[in-house]
This record gives sequence, C-alpha cells and structure tokens, in this order.
Amino acid sequence: MRRVRERVMGSKSRRKGNRVELELLHLLQDAGLAATKHSRAWTPGHDLNLPMLGVSRRVEIKCKANGFRTLYSWLIEKDLLIVRADRSKPLVVMPMDMLLELIAATDKINTSDIPEAGEEFFKKAKLRRPK
Repeated sequence: MRRVRERVMGSKSRRKGNRVELELLHLLQDAGLAATKHSRAWTPGHDLNLPMLGVSRRVEIKCKANGFRTLYSWLIEKDLLIVRADRSKPLVVMPMDMLLELIAATDKINTSDIPEAGEEFFKKAKLRRPK
C-alpha cells in the first residue's frame, strides 16, 4: 500500500504568511477599523475578523510572490475586477483603498477623526484617504 505524504508548510512560508497577516491587520487598525487576528499557528480557519455592516467578517489572507500577477494585470486602469469560475459565485477583487472607502461609507466611519498617525498610514500604504 502506498503512503500519501501530507505537505507541511516550511518555516519560511509560515513566517511570511504571519508577517503579511500582521501587516494587513495593522493597516486596517491604523485606518480606524476594529480588525482582530483570529488564526494561530497550525489552527484551521480564517486569519482576521473585520467588522463590516455590523457583522464580524472572516478574512482569509493569501500572499504569493507572483501568484496573483494576472489579477493585478486585469486591474490596471480599472476599479474592480469580478471573476467567476463555472458553477461558482462571482468574486470581487478591489484595491485596499477602495475597500477602506467602502467600509467608511457604509459604516459611517469619520476618517477625519483618525489621528495624525493615520495620515502617515495612508502615505506609507500608498492609499488615498477616504473622504
């Protein structure tokens, strides 16, 4: 009988994933959102909780060196990208600054109340500050 080997994530990949999760968590928190980290090492489930429209949304984060190059190329000079596989629900891909604008508009976050550090956040993240 042939043994099936499980793929185990290497420590470099695990560290990269954790680093990106924390980076995005801080980016959301610096924008004034009550995002929290959910996942722990070796624990199944989503990565972040992000309150939106009065509901805690589960956020999964993926990071690949060149794995999403096609998605990025499709977004050039466009605001949104909607993709759909056969017999599946459509997915929406959008830049982070647009998501922050959308959350601010729908949850009535007054982004002018974000402390001055918030200005630095928008510059560092290369995002437009929501109006």
